[in-house]
Amino acid sequence: MASESEVKQVFERLAGAPRMLFEVCSGASPERLARPMAAGKWSPLQVIAHLVGCDREALLPRVEKMLNEDLPFLARFDQDLWMKQYGDVYNRKAVSLLDEFARLREKSMVLLFDLGLESWHRTGQHEERGRITIFDLVSYFAHHDEHHRRQIAEFLAAPIVR
Repeated sequence: MASESEVKQVFERLAGAPRMLFEVCSGASPERLARPMAAGKWSPLQVIAHLVGCDREALLPRVEKMLNEDLPFLARFDQDLWMKQYGDVYNRKAVSLLDEFARLREKSMVLLFDLGLESWHRTGQHEERGRITIFDLVSYFAHHDEHHRRQIAEFLAAPIVR
């Protein structure tokens, strides 16, 4: 069971992700943000789109279900299928994707803001991970955000290889 301080820490990590990602991407050229990070890998723009998809299709609806239903089924999120459908983001500016991510994340944060400790331990049955709590879900997404932020930061800081 997570403590109040652990909940506060993970809440702050989740809430701060859009700002931190914006800071990492600010000043990068549109060309750099559209460049794949490695052969066969996503570009920073696609990673941001992926984060948008994760919030829209997984984080927000799962939190809502877990708060409104007893032990709801939580279907897996097929990120590859989602990217095939929505990953063509090269006609979008990074700032619009970052704004979309921030707006979606804010919706989740509003749901989580006033939860008592007991509610953070409400559970759902994830298709792949089994029984998880809201705290587990939020911790996963906070870690996921940080992984992608570091990934983009390292790419943007590295010299351009031609």
